[in-house]
Amino acid sequence: TLEVRAQDQGQPPLSSTVQVVITVQDVNDNAPVCPHLYNFTVAHDVSPGAYVGRVAAMDLDEGDTQRITYELPHDVKNKFAIDQRTGGVFVASGSVTFE
Repeated sequence: TLEVRAQDQGQPPLSSTVQVVITVQDVNDNAPVCPHLYNFTVAHDVSPGAYVGRVAAMDLDEGDTQRITYELPHDVKNKFAIDQRTGGVFVASGSVTFE
């Protein structure tokens, strides 16, 4: 908070003051961190859409730069899907068989 004064050049000079609040926004200076290694087990005959587990990351930034979205690499998208907002991992419509 700071105080700003405006003054004219009249005789006598008249002035007014106002309190100004300056908010410094956080910058995106912290990378998301995954605090755990996740291991999930899935049966080879699991149904499409089945819940596998949830991954989580945290970001020490504030505001919009703290929001995390999740995504999977292209080579597993035919086997698994992830909820971009929650980190929930699900079996996709394709087979999870690795034979």
